[in-house]
Amino acid sequence: MTKAGLEAAGDILDEPFEVPPDILDALNADEETRRNFQAFPDSYQRIRIGFVEMARNRPEVFQKRLAYLLKMTKANKRYGMVQ
Repeated sequence: MTKAGLEAAGDILDEPFEVPPDILDALNADEETRRNFQAFPDSYQRIRIGFVEMARNRPEVFQKRLAYLLKMTKANKRYGMVQ
């Protein structure tokens, strides 16, 4: 992250991060998915969970985003990141 990005984020990355229970249950439903997700960097985990969570009030979009997160995580692939 750039210096400007870090300054804008402030201390947000220092705050405790909790995955919502239903998303956590979905990640933990498959051992490989759980293991892969835990191996991803914390910042990536926060971004992906936040992206899914932002659609909470739109159930169809929420489910679609969650399903894609699970699919890509099971395949041990990160997405939405510039490589």
